[in-house]
Amino acid sequence: MNDLFYCYDFNLAKYLRYEKGINFITKAKHLKTDKIFHLFVINDELERAISEYKETIR
Repeated sequence: MNDLFYCYDFNLAKYLRYEKGINFITKAKHLKTDKIFHLFVINDELERAISEYKETIR
């Protein structure tokens, strides 16, 4: 099972970091697409925060 979440959504990454206080492992650029992503460890706290974020953008 992959325990890492590659977040390509800047607004979601910002929400996780600043609203929920969840730190990312690193911020990097995909080698082929040049898109920036934030890398998070998947855990219950992250999954809850993502669910809450999805509810707020509806």
